[in-house]
Formats: sequence, C-alpha cells, structure tokens
Amino acid sequence: DLAGISSSAHPEEILRPLLQGYYCWIEKKELEIENVPKPLQDIAKKHIELCKFSLERMEIGLQLLRDEKVLEAFRMANLAILMQQENGKNKRQGLIENGKLIFDEDIATNLKDENVLKKHDNTWRAFQIAFFLMSIESFVNEHSDSREIVDLIWFPTGGGKTEAYLGVAAFEMLLRRLKNPMDAGVDIIMRYTLRLLTADQFQRSSRLICALEYLRSKNENKLGLTPFSIGIWVGSNTTPNKNLAALQELSKLERNKKDAKQFLVHNCPWCGAHLGYYEEKKLASNKKKKTQYYLGYKNKKNRLILYCPDKSCHFHEELPIYIVDE
Repeated sequence: DLAGISSSAHPEEILRPLLQGYYCWIEKKELEIENVPKPLQDIAKKHIELCKFSLERMEIGLQLLRDEKVLEAFRMANLAILMQQENGKNKRQGLIENGKLIFDEDIATNLKDENVLKKHDNTWRAFQIAFFLMSIESFVNEHSDSREIVDLIWFPTGGGKTEAYLGVAAFEMLLRRLKNPMDAGVDIIMRYTLRLLTADQFQRSSRLICALEYLRSKNENKLGLTPFSIGIWVGSNTTPNKNLAALQELSKLERNKKDAKQFLVHNCPWCGAHLGYYEEKKLASNKKKKTQYYLGYKNKKNRLILYCPDKSCHFHEELPIYIVDE
C-alpha cells in the first residue's frame, strides 16, 4: 500500500493511526511518572520529552509526503524494499548440458514484479516505519536541525534494524536522483565491526541495490543514466584490492586451480543464480571427466566484472556490484 501498487490511499491516511497510537501511548506513560521512584522521575520526564520530540519528527516527515517528489521517492523506496524482501533469496543451481546452462529452478518462480507483489501482505514493523518517517526531513531540508542528530536503532538481533536503515537509504538515493538525475555520487557509507557480518550485510544490501537499479532502468527519464551500485572496501584477505590480483585469481579459478580463492559474492542478488562453478551433465556414453565451468565473473577492459549466469536475468550483462577496491 505504501508503495502505491496495491492502494491509491495517501501514506498520510495509512500511517496516521500509527502516530495517533504513539501519541496516546506517550500520554499514558506521562501519567505513570508519579509512580516512578522519586530519584528517577527527572529521567522519566526527559524520556517522555524525547518521545514527544520523536513524534514531532515523525509528524513533519508525514507532512512532507504531501510534496509530489518526496511522495514519489517514498513510494519507490517502499517498492525497492518489497523487491529486495522477495527477490534473490532462493539460491538456484544448474548444470551445463550440450553447452547450455540449465537451471534446476526457472527464473520466473524466483522473480516477482510489481503485479505479483501487489498481492503480497509484507508489512513494516512499527519502529521501522517510524524511523523512516523521522528521517525524511533531514534529507528533504538541508537546513534542518535534525541533520545534527545521530539516530541509534537499538533493537535485538533479527528485529529488523537493517531493513529500517535500508529503507531510509533507498529513499535518500531516489530523492537525490528525482531532484537531479545527473547528481550521482557516493550516498551511503556502511561500517561493520565483524568481517563475517560485513560479507553477509554486503550481499543483503546488494539485493536492495539491484532493486533500485532495476527501477532506475525502467525510469531513466526521472532517475538518470548512471547506475545505482554498491562496493565493498575491506582488507585483501576478504576481497582483492587491485584488478590485476582479481584477474589473476579469476584465471586460477577458471583453470580449476586448487589454491584459488573464491570471490565474496556467490549468488545473483536479483534472481538467486549461483555464481561460481557449474558442472557439465555427464552422459552415460561419455567417459571423460566432467568439466567444470566458472561463471559469474569476467574480465572487461582489465577490470573484474560480476554478472548473472542466467541469460534471462536483468543483470546478465553486469551486476552493479564492485568487490575490487581499485
């Protein structure tokens, strides 16, 4: 509904009950302050003031959606999040048969467009959409005082923190392009403390970037010709720092060298197709050793490029993902 593909209702109409509910909750909590031990009452009052301030920011965000461009960025961001939730999660394998790559699962079963997605019942959690609304003013109004605030999402693992800030990131990137399709540069910097988490979140964020790039390709007049993309910048133990080293590694992988290191991304974030080794289907009459083909990475003008091995995929030519620093 918030993406505007299943409902024509304005987000203000859809989200007003959330803000009203939060307002009533704050009022109820304020009445409970006198029951708090006296030494803690000042802190309780401060917390209530912060709650009211958060509500005020949400209200401003909701009102800013009356602007057509802001509303369009908001709806497209919701659609991008919906697409990244549903597409690319199921991993697809395949075999080479008579020189042709055959997948065990058809791409159509793994890709959902707007027509299919409008029947889905995906929802935001309350804190996620509240965080989204709170953030809007700081992107729309460059002179807003809220740009001085660092927001911390404090929530248990698996509670949906990543999705909340990916939604805000998508909104910012889309709004910037809608304001000026030629304005393309670095938008978001993400930092993780654990290497394993970095790799996991990078692949997850790549699904969003593919969704944004898919939407951009369908709306070039509004979002410009420069692709949305994502890159990872970490130590050489995780990804190659130079194209030369990456291409040497690719050559080793293509020749099935045992000491070759696999690259970080192992599946197409858009359709789930495997990136890496595909075996040739062995026929009973063929006693030769099965050949392995290394697909999903290629040398393009002395640069390592990622692509989806499935010819039916939107990203068969190139994925908007960079794993080499250079």
